[in-house]
Amino acid sequence: MHSLASDLLAVTDAIGTSTSKPIFWLAISMGGAVVSRALQMRPEAVAGVVLLAPMISLTKVICDGSVFC
Repeated sequence: MHSLASDLLAVTDAIGTSTSKPIFWLAISMGGAVVSRALQMRPEAVAGVVLLAPMISLTKVICDGSVFC
């Protein structure tokens, strides 16, 4: 999952250099898990996200008080 998230961030960085418009991610199922991991790694990477049926388990998340647990 970490390598997929790193790849997503690299693609976002490449696109971000060619536009001044805000970037949003849309993710479905496993993509939701990848986007969630990428946001944990770099929360400022995009202007926003839309997660549709993300493959994440909220019951297993332990929050430390940060925006992204």
